[in-house]
Parts: sequence; structure tokens; C-alpha cells
Amino acid sequence: MKLKRIKLLSRFRGLPAGYEINFNRSLIANEQIEPICFVGLNGSGKSNALEVVAEMFYYLENFNRSSKKDLDNFKTAFGFELDYYLPKLTLAGAGFTWDELGDLTFDDLDQNQLVLVSKPVDELPAVKLSFNEKEIEVKDFYNNGLSKVLPNHIIGYSSGLNELVSNPFVKLNFEYYEDLKRKKNKAVDSKLEMNRFQFLNYNVSKLITVSNFIFDKALSPLGETKDLSILKTEIEVNELNGFSIQLSLKKPKTFEKYLPDELEEAIESFKAIDALFDEENNSTTRHDFTKLSFNFKMNEATLTGFREKFNSADRLFRVLYFFQTLNIEKISRNISKTVKSAKAGTSENLSDLIPKYEIEKQLFHLGNISFKKEGVTDPIYYKHLSDGEHQLLQVLGSIILLDSTSTLFLLDEPETHFNPEWRSKFIWLINECMKMNPTEDDREQEIVLTTHSPFMISDSKKSNVVWLKADKRNGPEEVTINTYGTSVTNLINEFFGKQRQIADVSWKDMLEDLKSDDINELNDALSKYGDSHEKAMILQKLNKLIIEKGTEE
Repeated sequence: MKLKRIKLLSRFRGLPAGYEINFNRSLIANEQIEPICFVGLNGSGKSNALEVVAEMFYYLENFNRSSKKDLDNFKTAFGFELDYYLPKLTLAGAGFTWDELGDLTFDDLDQNQLVLVSKPVDELPAVKLSFNEKEIEVKDFYNNGLSKVLPNHIIGYSSGLNELVSNPFVKLNFEYYEDLKRKKNKAVDSKLEMNRFQFLNYNVSKLITVSNFIFDKALSPLGETKDLSILKTEIEVNELNGFSIQLSLKKPKTFEKYLPDELEEAIESFKAIDALFDEENNSTTRHDFTKLSFNFKMNEATLTGFREKFNSADRLFRVLYFFQTLNIEKISRNISKTVKSAKAGTSENLSDLIPKYEIEKQLFHLGNISFKKEGVTDPIYYKHLSDGEHQLLQVLGSIILLDSTSTLFLLDEPETHFNPEWRSKFIWLINECMKMNPTEDDREQEIVLTTHSPFMISDSKKSNVVWLKADKRNGPEEVTINTYGTSVTNLINEFFGKQRQIADVSWKDMLEDLKSDDINELNDALSKYGDSHEKAMILQKLNKLIIEKGTEE
């Protein structure tokens, strides 16, 4: 999956209509992931550009899930053009016939084929597939007709409090909850449809962490395992020690079951793994209630139980995600309506509207996650990890778990809480995690991130750096320097307008010292500062004064 071009046909927050970004990168297969880096000062539109990509795909996913009678609802004021590449294997079932390709055969096609989306203002979208430059229009792409021309996963992350990039993900969670609710009491249970949009908030990251660590390759070869060696080395833990799950369910007396079959089966699996679980059942005249508490202490029996029942980290994450989605039931109708009706480009952070309930009031809660560490008797609790360690678990954990082809990661400042060492090797860490977890097919994944880190830019080729500036109203500034391997100092000067490498307080103090023409005062000033190019100016002035004094004598 690779982005080729985005263009706005309507205003989106601070980005005007006509704003366009072309991603001029090679399509030649590369063994390494090379992220697209949106760089620039605060207010340059980095986050807005990331958010608009999320909104474009949200619109397409929502349209894909709609029915014919809903089509008029999609003639919205949000207008855009979106071009991206998908592997030809992904597009093989995309709702066209091979006869439409004429003389072209599957083997004739390039590895990556172009998807062209045009969504005019107040009109329905048009979607075309370009096979070796032969364009075929996709027709009737509601009712899941677009599934094959969308990325398999779209993963979002934001390190800050301003999580506007999360808005499309929040809206889709509510839509998928409605689907889950509809399937609760179906006599013949249809398979639950997995949300292709996942936002890496604190709760989702817990699900990813538990799923990955239960299927840690180092513990046992049973099931489809994950190699967590890089991740465990960086956060300095050995393995999962334990975790707990609480479920509080209710159903009308007229319903035969609490949940769709897939989740009922998962509960039976939990009971088989933790034979000492607690269960409390109650009834009223209209409803049945059940409360379940599981305390999973990780040992060989527990590990084997999870792996035999769920077989893969993906499968375990899937059922945990559906259980997590049940908590939306607690949210009021008014808030639900506000969230689902929010328009593209709203300045309201939808995550802020969602109340945080005490554990006892949640329908599902996964907690008490702890790890074992070599040489340490007491467990290391997940909630006690540093912000940087949480950030590393969130981002690298999602890359390890969600390894299917055609996955798009949208990461807003993913290195904010990292120490300098992790910042300098973040892209290396991503690629090492992928290398340790190879897939049968090429991953063909895309990572788009925003950053202020010159380390990230230094690990990125010029063609992958998108330089955004507040005064550029129609698109990015051209990157004229070779960024790959360029020194941090030069990159700070180029992209962030910083002509010096020391902070403001010490710089102002130094400027005061430079006003002096007294040799003794300048000598004293030298001892105040650490080594820097700026300090050399004091030494230069001191030497000049000494030479002048010697000449006078």
C-alpha cells in the first residue's frame, strides 16, 4: 500500500480547497519500510494533513458499509481526490471482470496497481482502478463493494491531548458497536465484521500488548507466534506475568444469549483456561445479569490454553476488541448521536465527549497487566511503565500484531515521549520488528507520521520528507537538501529555522557576557557554559582582546 496523491476540493480546518500533496516515491520493492515524514513548525498543518488522510478513508469505509437507500447521505460538502497503490493480489476481487482488461493477464500486471478516487463537493464518489494505465470504473461499491480497494487496516495514533486524528476512528467504533448489537440474538449467527480502523489509545494498546505477549515466540512454538525480542529488550521485561478480565453482561428475558456466538465461545474458552473464575448471576422480571471475573496467572497451562483456544495473536485481539466495544453501550444516546453525526473537519475532539467510567461500571475491563523481569522478584506493572515505554509498546506492538498486507499507519508525533536514543533509532526499530516477524506475502504497508525530530528526518530519504509551512497555502515546500544521513544540526537549521543549537535562556545570558570588553569577566564567563559553537564566540572575543592588549603593550 502506498499513497500517491491527496487533494482537497473543499476546506478542511486550516487547509484550503486546492491543497495538494504528491508523494513522489519509487514503487520498486524495498526490504525496508520507509515512512513518509510530515515535518514543519507548530501550526504548519502537519496534523491537519494526517487527519485529512484519515477522514478520506473514513468516508470511503462508511460509504462501503452503506446501503443503496442511504446514498443521498453521502453527497457531503467534503470534497477530495485520493490516489494510492494496492498490490494486484488485493485488487483481484475488486468487482470487475477480467474481460474488462482486454488482452492483459494477471501476470502482465505490475505488482502495484493504482486506485483513483474522486469525491466532488456535494456529489457521490467515483472510484477507478488503473491496471497498467487501463482504467476500469468500480460500480455499485456500497454494500461492501469497496472492501477490496481499501487498505486492510488503518491504524491511528496521537501522542498529544489534541487527538483530532482520532475522530474518524471514534465514529467508526460507534458504527461497529451497532453492528455488534444487531447480531446479539440472531438465531443463525453471522460472522462479526472486524473494524479496519483501529486507534491506538490506552485501552486498545492493552489488548495489543496482551495478545502479542501471550503468543511470544520465545515461550513456545505453539500457534502463530510473534517475535518480541526487540520490544522486550528495549523496555527491559522478559514475559507476561498475568492480567485480569471483568465482564458485566445483561440480556432481556426474551433473548436466548447475551452475545453473538463468537463472543459466547470466547467466554467459554476463558472459563476453560481459568478454572477458578468467579461468576455471579442475577435476574429481574425483565432482564438476566451475569458478572464474570477472570484472573489469568501466566504459567505453562495458561499459555497452552490460550494458544489452543485462539491459535493466534490476531484472533485473540479480535475477540478482545469486540468485548472492548461493548462499553459503548454505557454511553448516552445524545453523545452517540453527536459522535456519529460529526462532520469531516470538525474542530471538536470527539474523544473528549466520551465519559470515563469506573471499572465497576464498565461492561468489559482488562487490567492488572504485569510482566516478569530477570533478577527482579516483584512483577513490573503495565500502568507503572514510563510514557516512553507505553509509546513504544503502542506503536511497535501494533506493527508486530497488525502485519497483514495493505495496512496504513497514521502516526501523529509517535516519538514525543522517547529518550534521544529511541528517537535516533525509531525507524530502525520499526524495520527490525518487521524483519523478526516476516509474513508469507510482502507487507506492502505504509507509515505516514508527523514529527519534530531531526533524527527521524535524518533516517528518511528526501523523497519521503514532506515539508509543510504555514505560509504555503496550496501544498508543501520543496525539499532541496539530501536529508538521508544529514546531521541533526543541519536539519534543525533547514526545517525548523533554528540557527543556533543552545536554548534561549543560556543564549540570552551569553549575549550579555559578550557585551563585556573586560578580559577577566570574559574568562569567568567561559567557565559558566558547556561546549558549543556559541561559546566559541566568547573565546574568540577573549583572544581578540588579549591580542589587542598585547599589541598596545
